[in-house]
Amino acid sequence: MDLSDIARKLGLSQHKMLIRKAAELRRLCYVQFDSSIIGVGEVCKTVICLEIAATRFGEVIFERQKAVKLSGKLEKAYIKSFNSLQNGLNIKTALDIKELGI
Repeated sequence: MDLSDIARKLGLSQHKMLIRKAAELRRLCYVQFDSSIIGVGEVCKTVICLEIAATRFGEVIFERQKAVKLSGKLEKAYIKSFNSLQNGLNIKTALDIKELGI
């Protein structure tokens, strides 16, 4: 599946900069490490790259439940793969007051 097809299924096809950022993150995955070692398939990797790009942009609403369903993994496995991929790419998430208070 192509990145633009997955973005369309997630309702993100109108955000061109987000798709470009996700494509860049996916290329970094290929260059920096072999994602098959951590058990992430191509579709799941693309979905996770789209989620990372969406959270970095901030103004885009990303539906994780739809992403988990599209990735073909259970939610726990998806979160584990998400964290592994994020750590492998050396991407840090900024926490805000709401997330710290919960």
